[in-house]
Amino acid sequence: LTHITLSGKESVQFYTHAEKVEFLSSNPNTFKPGLPYTAYFQVSLQDGTPVSGARSSVVLHTTVTYELPEPSPTPKYYYGPQTKNYKIADKTFTVPDSGVVPIQVDIPENATSISLRANYGTITAYKSLTKSYSPSNSYIQLFLKSSHLRAGNGANFDLMSTQVVTSFTYQILSRGAIVSAGTIN
Repeated sequence: LTHITLSGKESVQFYTHAEKVEFLSSNPNTFKPGLPYTAYFQVSLQDGTPVSGARSSVVLHTTVTYELPEPSPTPKYYYGPQTKNYKIADKTFTVPDSGVVPIQVDIPENATSISLRANYGTITAYKSLTKSYSPSNSYIQLFLKSSHLRAGNGANFDLMSTQVVTSFTYQILSRGAIVSAGTIN
């Protein structure tokens, strides 16, 4: 009659659960032994909207891998150092309305890798972490304590280190230029 032909294509996706859980991609993939590691875990519906209601907590299971001390000065076997695993006590975190859960793990000093497994009901997400490289095996970490920062105003930080810090040298950059530098004893 009209000689007009129409065609179309659509796809439908099925999920086994109404919710999805994941470690955010912005999380670092390395940790500093002896210092806390913070990751962010998200619980949402499959379309990405925050979940509300039913389950309100995430259980974090942490497994630490460490190297066994070498019994003699002979070279390590061709397959690398021998390792062992142990578990850290499970932690439970409440899911806020935003669905994003900050998870803090105290990393032992002997850790060479960490495996995180987060459970939200029957749904599970995994994250593997490796040790940050440091030739001296010393690590430092800054934590911002100030809120509502403004240009020209001071900021407060907490400094944590795996070694004693007698002085601390800093540089403040703005748009690629050093605007302030100094040493704190």
